[in-house]
Amino acid sequence: MSVRITKITLTNFKSYYGEVVVPISESFVWFAILALFHSSIVGKNGSGKSALMDALCWVFGFRSQSIRTENMQQLVNDRSKREGNSEACCSLS
Repeated sequence: MSVRITKITLTNFKSYYGEVVVPISESFVWFAILALFHSSIVGKNGSGKSALMDALCWVFGFRSQSIRTENMQQLVNDRSKREGNSEACCSLS
């Protein structure tokens, strides 16, 4: 059985404010297969690469120390906290 992730949806998670959908295209999946299941996320400094990986680790149940935080409250975007929202969400589909 194989599982295919088609998109990652982040809501107020770390540096991602509001709802952000990261689509994963079919070509990305094929590239990952051709690269022997090694893939990478590239982008400029501060673009959220590490936060995206932290979100995946969080969904798969890693503890907060593994995702570069001291407690779970640090996963909520600072701007949304100032606006009274204290929830972060990450979903895979």
